[in-house]
Amino acid sequence: MTNFTVLNLQFTVQVQETIKFNEFKGSALRGAWQNHLRTLYCSQRGQSDPLHQAICPVCFLLNVETQVGNTRRPYSLQPPLTKQLVFEPDSQFSFGMSLFGFAQQHLLYMVLAVTQMGETQGVGTPIHPHKHGKKRGCFRMKEIKAINPLTQQTESLFNIDEGIMKTPTLIISQSDVDRAYQQWLSQLAAQEYRLTLQFDTPTQLNYKKQKRVTDISEFSALFSRLYDRQVSLQEQYAHEKEPERYSRKKLLMGLADQVQLVDNQTRFWNLHGHSNRQKQRTRLSGLVGEVTYQAEPEVWQKLLPWLIWGQVIQVGQNVVKGCGVYRINDQ
Repeated sequence: MTNFTVLNLQFTVQVQETIKFNEFKGSALRGAWQNHLRTLYCSQRGQSDPLHQAICPVCFLLNVETQVGNTRRPYSLQPPLTKQLVFEPDSQFSFGMSLFGFAQQHLLYMVLAVTQMGETQGVGTPIHPHKHGKKRGCFRMKEIKAINPLTQQTESLFNIDEGIMKTPTLIISQSDVDRAYQQWLSQLAAQEYRLTLQFDTPTQLNYKKQKRVTDISEFSALFSRLYDRQVSLQEQYAHEKEPERYSRKKLLMGLADQVQLVDNQTRFWNLHGHSNRQKQRTRLSGLVGEVTYQAEPEVWQKLLPWLIWGQVIQVGQNVVKGCGVYRINDQ
């Protein structure tokens, strides 16, 4: 049992001035949010003083990403899944962001930056750049909800009519995973223990050191990334040290090797974004679509909880830009 929790927010915004996105909206949304957070809420950008970084919420949320090793960032993003790229005034769209563990104490900084980036800085690609310079489309916040994707429960935190921000109580925890686990075990029995994962945004599992992209159809590779990410998040944002992390992983990987690929309906989505920190284009490509696996009941009993958590924390590279979003599908 872990005390690790996740707060998942859904922002619904109303467009004020035309917003134009490139093919993958997550990169633009995250870039605008990050830039606004840095510009307005930390006057000492780039500060390397350990005390400053320890107490500054902006540096905590953003500068963590520059550290070396297995440091995980305290948030992730879920972009709009619609194919629509241009949003005219008065239209709406929604996107999500998650905060992990004790990073939830910085919720208001996240919300304020999302709200103000839409009203002042704008988002997306510049509209009529020769006429308006770098002016981007703007939006205003219409509604904020806490959402639990495991139970489908929602909690209204803010709407434009009331104008009041409430404290969230709908927090995703291990108890939600346990309930989903029992439901999916029963469902899998009816499906001959076949499990289908739907990858909604580009998912890339490769490690830079390996210099290769691992296909998500390789279940053992997918599970390895899920395990490492979940355990690292628990250690960093719930202060829960796994004393037998590597021996436990070795045991679980032995079970993961027994999972068989039944069907692979994925495709490669070739994408690029821009990194302000690296000052260059970055690769966001990955696989999207459905993958179906099959295993013995006792194998799923051990591995399924990690797959359920993965629906909440995402997997692979660039989760802060909206990559690695997947869900378990009914067959």
